[in-house]
Amino acid sequence: MIQPGIDQLSGLQATHHDLWVPAMQSAKTASEIVRRAHLGATGRYRSAGAGIHAAMPAEEDEVLEAVGRPEGLPAEIDLRRHRDFEGRAGGQWLRRAFVALLVLFLAAALANVFGQAAATDMAGGASGTLAVKAPSRIRGGLTYQGEFVIHATRPLGAPTLVLDRGWVDQTTVNTVQPEPAGSITDAEGDLKLRFAPMAPGRTLVVYVEFQANPINVGSHDAGVSLYDGGRSVASISRTQFDFP
Repeated sequence: MIQPGIDQLSGLQATHHDLWVPAMQSAKTASEIVRRAHLGATGRYRSAGAGIHAAMPAEEDEVLEAVGRPEGLPAEIDLRRHRDFEGRAGGQWLRRAFVALLVLFLAAALANVFGQAAATDMAGGASGTLAVKAPSRIRGGLTYQGEFVIHATRPLGAPTLVLDRGWVDQTTVNTVQPEPAGSITDAEGDLKLRFAPMAPGRTLVVYVEFQANPINVGSHDAGVSLYDGGRSVASISRTQFDFP
């Protein structure tokens, strides 16, 4: 057997050293890349902004994507854009503002800002009293009811309800119960409903069904008066606002 010489052993050691050192350096580099990729995926580099990601070599981006991407995630999904919302902060705040406005709108609707909860108004005179129960805020296209209560304290020969023009202008009157003995509109557009005579102590309740026209937007006079023929008995001043 031939024993290797000193020169041969030195050559083998040098060759092994030349192969081992680059391999260790490559392993350290790969380990550093994985470490930095993991830090980037967990968000430790995000506080420095996009500059760190831009400074990473291409191979580091690949490792970062491999470490941070869940298994089975479609290739079309960009984690930095779709999960971390990089470059989309403005859109996030815009979406939150839209949701907040929607919540405020729904809360306002529940608080009867847009109608149409009914309110009751009353007025009285020497011959009788008048009460009206109807919403003061109306949404276009919806039906609603007006309830008018007449109570006679003295004889009323021709009790007549007078509805301001705002009740009927651009509004459909579907039904009136009980039916009046006569109805007419005057020169100002007010609707007059005349009923049968009432004895003292009698109460008459009149129901009128309305439907608002969607184009009738804005505030309207919706006063109600009670007359006995041409003599005023009681009067209620009110307004009604119609939403689109």
